[in-house]
Parts: sequence; structure tokens; C-alpha cells
Amino acid sequence: MNTIRRRPTRLLTAGAAALLLVAGVTALGAAPASATTVISGQASHHDLPIKPTQLAASPDGTAIYAATNSPTILVIDPVTVTVKRTIVLPAPVTNIVVTSAGDIDSIALNSDASSSPESLYDIDPQTGSWVATPLPSGFLPWAWTVTPDGTTAVLAANTVDSDGVLSGSEDVVVHPQAGTLGAVTTLPNLVRPWEVAITPDGSEYMTVTEIDATKPRGHGGIALVDAASGSVLATLDSGTASSPTGALASPDGSRFFASFGRAAGEGTDIAPVLVIDTATSSIVSTIDVPGFYLGERNLGSGQETYPPSGGVVLAGDGSTVLATTDTHTAFIDPTTLDTHLVTWGDAENAPVVVPGSDDVYIDGDEFTTNGVASSTRRAYSSGLDFGSTIALPGDHDLFSPSASLDGAPGALAHLDLAAFLSSVNVDRIEGSDRYVTTSMVADASKSTNSGVLYLTSGEEYPDSLSAGPAVTHTDARLLLTTPTSLPQVDKSYLTYRPVKKVVIVGSTASISAKVQAQVRSVTHGKIPVVRIAGADRYATSRALIRNAFGSRLSHVWIATGRDFPDALATVSAASHENEPLLLVDGSRTTLDASTAAFLKGEGVSSITVVGAESSVTAGVMNGLQALAPTTRVAGQDRYATSQAVLDSAFGTSRSRVVLTSGANWPDALGGNQFAASLGAPMALVKPTCVPDPLAEQVAASPGHDVDLLGGLPSLNAEVGNFAAC
Repeated sequence: MNTIRRRPTRLLTAGAAALLLVAGVTALGAAPASATTVISGQASHHDLPIKPTQLAASPDGTAIYAATNSPTILVIDPVTVTVKRTIVLPAPVTNIVVTSAGDIDSIALNSDASSSPESLYDIDPQTGSWVATPLPSGFLPWAWTVTPDGTTAVLAANTVDSDGVLSGSEDVVVHPQAGTLGAVTTLPNLVRPWEVAITPDGSEYMTVTEIDATKPRGHGGIALVDAASGSVLATLDSGTASSPTGALASPDGSRFFASFGRAAGEGTDIAPVLVIDTATSSIVSTIDVPGFYLGERNLGSGQETYPPSGGVVLAGDGSTVLATTDTHTAFIDPTTLDTHLVTWGDAENAPVVVPGSDDVYIDGDEFTTNGVASSTRRAYSSGLDFGSTIALPGDHDLFSPSASLDGAPGALAHLDLAAFLSSVNVDRIEGSDRYVTTSMVADASKSTNSGVLYLTSGEEYPDSLSAGPAVTHTDARLLLTTPTSLPQVDKSYLTYRPVKKVVIVGSTASISAKVQAQVRSVTHGKIPVVRIAGADRYATSRALIRNAFGSRLSHVWIATGRDFPDALATVSAASHENEPLLLVDGSRTTLDASTAAFLKGEGVSSITVVGAESSVTAGVMNGLQALAPTTRVAGQDRYATSQAVLDSAFGTSRSRVVLTSGANWPDALGGNQFAASLGAPMALVKPTCVPDPLAEQVAASPGHDVDLLGGLPSLNAEVGNFAAC
């Protein structure tokens, strides 16, 4: 993604506290962005009854959970920033992780583990109930991790010999939801296990230690372990004595990434990221990042049980590994290992990722407009304690623990960045291909997410356009897939978003049974995967309407399924009116019997046909008029038709509009879900300019916002400048 916002430019003066929002981490080395703009705005502070130490957000963004280094977890309403309820555990909790299922996983730390073992808790935040898994007696975890779905966790601890000297480490596998312990693995000579990572399917994990006692000074250890059996698959030499600062697994589980502090050898300001291949159990690459890695956080327990503030983190959509030092962030493609370095100057904390998005917020002290790399989008004066900041899923709301301004025990700082976006003129959403673009559009959609995901073919347009109003009517999301294989970006979406149901649109000729099986595999068979299809695109269109809108319809929009422009122009209007779009064979001399029977059976009382007689013949129009009053909306070309349709549904005022190419359809297939979530029309424009009537409407609306769907080949820079034609 290379998201660019055009706006008046103001320099950020040296020394001003700021955070930088970076987008485009999937489009490494993209074209230079426009100059950075700094938007001033201080965070508001909201008193809490207990001081929060760490925050996490629910998958749908409706709740914030705060650990407090006490037995109490606060459940906070992000809208009112007040405590809705509390969850009280038997022992203090220093940190929490929220799984994709919405459960909270946490470790309760006892003051004396020898008399009462510590436990891993899997908590239902809705009921406050939990499943506790006691850890082995005397086990003091230094690091832990859990799979995205919360089914498997790994904890690592030091072991001590009879003389009280650190002698190695021990790993324990836990199944939090079941409340059971799995394999216990002892790693002799691997001392100080700072980091652990586990593959998303829970089959293999990696423990990264500071010291390997079998090696000369200056060598840490990496152990790869089979999670089910506890068998050590390999022990690797990290090649550095510096403390590990981060570890993670790629979304597909094919690689581990481990980051370290400055490499062994004084005077070197290079910090390595090791890439480990899980198939061969070997280090396949070392990526050097300039600077020192940021240090670990001490949460007051005397144990390192939470990921450090530097090191490696995964972007919220799983598309990119972010490795951060005090001066740089490396954006690493987990598949190709292509790396893009961005210089921050003097960052103080790790990036804050936005769940389900490739947006990244980075804290720092100095930024200048001519020194920011191509991924930069904008900067804000913040006033946040960025070390513990979280972003809500798909939102511009940031929260961090804070000291109270009124003497309360604690507070939460809230920065609503949306309040500072009024000067935004142009957004561009683009991905490396249509599948990535559609995933980005789905993430950018602002409407309530029901958890239903529609999956349509990216090789053909009819099913996606028919599905558009159904998607918005059911508060769902839409992604594209190839006919024979589920794209990696879709797998990441299914892994990291709260998807409750998948609806595959079209027959196996459009989306194969193999793709359906891949969806079930990625979701571990835990959610329904259904298919809606008909004998052809027209029957599929009718089936979609029945499924989403029910059995009785008042008004229906109709466009030909023989070509895309009219249907593409219609989908936005139909969605805005919360009405279905029905595709027909507009080339026929008469209305087909199946369509006539459908409209009659649904009790349709009025119809709007979009397109001239060259798209929908007079014979088809006559057949429709025999069933219900029918109006035709058309212009002299596809762009004029788009304008006429949008004027009829949205009026002529344009406070916000989404622009997509009328010359081709791939970028626009998923765009309707974004436009509909904004209450904005999706208009067809030429690849090089904006048709005059639309350009005049946009220019007449002060403070308007325009969103471009697709990269420069689809919509060139002149479209972003409102060049009229």
C-alpha cells in the first residue's frame, strides 16, 4: 500500500513530541510520498480507579482491556473512556494478550511461586469467567507467546543448578482454553530465554536466549521445538551476545524472525534480524538494521513476560515485519525478505500497529519534510506515553496509560486523530495487486463489521458487483480470490480479523472447491463456510438477493451483466439506498422468464434500470415495465451514466467521494464496501482526469475529501489534482 494524503505542509520543529503514521508497508520502495504534515493536538486524559500498566483492544474495537499489575483487569468503553466492569483474578496480572476469538490470555504472578504456582488464565471478557492452567511448581516465566486463535501458548523460564547458577532454560506448552499442560522441554546451556515465538497453527515454536554456554562468549542460542512432542528440532548459534529483543513467526508459519541488540563487537551500530526457515530448521538470512535495538520493558515483576518495546513486530494485517532500532525501522516482506529502511532520527519506542491494517504509528523527536522516506504519510503532535500505546482496530483512536492530572490513581490518555483530519484532501488506496487492494479497502471500511466475509472471484466482475449491496446490507466485508488458490493476503485476513462466517460467491468454476478447503484450513474448521451460486451470473445474482435481502422487495436496481461499467456505476447507489442490484442479460430482445418470475415472486413495486438501450434493450425494458413501474437512468457514456445515477441517489452535494477507474474494474470490485461505509458515492472517472460535472461538484464543497482507488496506472496524478475533462 502506498497511501498518500495531500494537504497544506507545515514543518515539525526539532524537539517536538510527535508520532508518525506510516502506511504502505506492503509496497516497499514505492514512489516518493508528499511532504509530511504535522497536525497539532493533545491527548485528553481520563481518570481511572487503578493505574493501568498495559492495554489491549477487543478484536471489534468495542472494549479496551487494561492490566494493572494487580489482580484487577479493567474493561473500558473506548467511546466514553470509562470503566464498564472489572475482572478480578486470584493473583496480580502484569500483561495480557487478546486472541482473535476475543478471549484474554494473561499470566497471574504470585509473590512466591514455590508455595503457589503461577497460572496462565484464559478469560471470557463478557462473563468474567476464566480457565486457569497452573504452571509447574517453581516455574518463573521470563517470556511467553500464544497463537492468534488462543489454542496454544508457550512459556519460557530459566533453570538453576544446585549451586544456584543459571544452567539453562525450560519451556512449557499450555493449552489455555482447555486448561491443560502440554510438553515440557529442557534446554541445557541455553540461558536467559528472552523471547519465544510460535507458528500460527501451534505446531512449532522458537526460544531465543542470550547465552549458549557451549559456545565462546558472544554467542546466544536459538532452539526450534516441536510443540506437540517437545522434541528439539534444532539448536542454532545466534552469533551475538546481545540480548534478544523480539521474536515472531510469519503468518504462514514458514519462517521465524528474531531480533537482537547491537551486534557483538564494540563500535558497531548495526543490530541484526535473523530469519529462520522452519522447513530446514536453519538460519537463511541476516538483515542488518542500523542503530541500537530498544531495551526491554520491566513491568515490575522482576521477570520479562511481555514483548520488549523494540525488536520485531508484525503489521496488523500480517503483511510486513517491522524491525525497529532507536534510529530506524526496517519494513521486511516476510515472503521475499525485501527490506525498506526508514530513518526516524531518534525514536523512543516501538511502532504501534493498527489491528487488521498496515498503518503503523512511530514515536520520535525530529522529523523534517525533506528527510522522510517514501512510506511516510503524516505526523501528529501527540502527548502520548507511546511505549504502551494501542490503536483500535481500523480506527484513528490511540490510547495509552497515563498519570492523572487530578490526583487519581491512574488515567488513560486518548488521542482522536480523526478530529485532526479536517484538512485532508486526497487519499489513495493501492496495493501490489487487486487482491491486496481489496483487502486494504476492507480494512479501511468504517461501518460495523458483522464478521461475515464474502469471497468473490478476482478474475471476473459479475459476482463481486452483485454482492456489493448484499455486503453492505449485512455489514459484511468482501475479499477477492483467484479461482484456484486463496491469496496470502486473504489468509492473513482470515487469521488476524474476527471473521465469524465466510460466504463464497459463485460456482466451483468461479471459485474452486480447493479454495473453499483452504478457507476451512486457515480457519481450522471453526466457522461456517457456505457457497451461494447459481447456474450462471444472473442466477447467482438472484440467489445473493434472496440470501441477503429476504423474500419481499420494494425497489430493485437493474444493470446488464454483459459488461461492467453500468453495474459498477449502480452498485454504490443501490448500497446507499439499502436496495439490491440485479444483473440481467441486457442484450436479449425480451425479458427472460427467470428474471420475470423472480421479480414477480419478490413483489417488487418499482425498478430502476441503469444504462442506455445499448446496454439494456427496449424489449427487456418493456418486460420490466409490465411487472412494475420502471425508470431508466442513462448518460451519453459510462461516466455520464455514473454521474446521473449518483445524482439520483446522493443528490448533487459532494462532501466526500470515492473515485475509481471507469476504464477497468479490478480496483473497484471491493471499493463499494469502503464508499458505503462512508456514506459516500463511488464515481467512475477516466484514468487521466475527472469529468467536468463531478469536478465542479467536488470543487463546490469546501473541505471535501476524495479517495482514489488504485495506483497510478489506474488513476494518474492528474486525477488527484482534479484535472477536469
